Amino acid sequence: MHDESDLTVDQVLELSEFLDTAADPLYARKMFGGYGIYLGEAMFALVAYGTAYFKVDSETIGDFEAAGCEPFYFEKNGKEIRMTFWTLPDTAWDTEELYRPWVLRACDAARRALAKRKPKKRKKKA
Repeated sequence: MHDESDLTVDQVLELSEFLDTAADPLYARKMFGGYGIYLGEAMFALVAYGTAYFKVDSETIGDFEAAGCEPFYFEKNGKEIRMTFWTLPDTAWDTEELYRPWVLRACDAARRALAKRKPKKRKKKA
């Protein structure tokens, strides 16, 4: 038995299978009452409240806005916080061919975001 968010996680994973490689495995990780969908270390999608949201950045947000997609918001300390994850156009879910370009945009944005992060300091071995 799946709840609505599990079905959306399953949908995203199934439609994104073409991305899965040994070097960059495709997987979901439970987080903050939802799920992060990853390709390797890059989180390209967020599933929350039964809706899937995909990573955007300055290079891709215009495509999502033009297609009428909606951003993911949450409330913190009485303020609405807008994340860099947006829904897909409804038609993107119709076929893999329509889904594929959107998920590739999200993966590219997620990889760019990952590349911008500072590398973690590693502890020196004694």
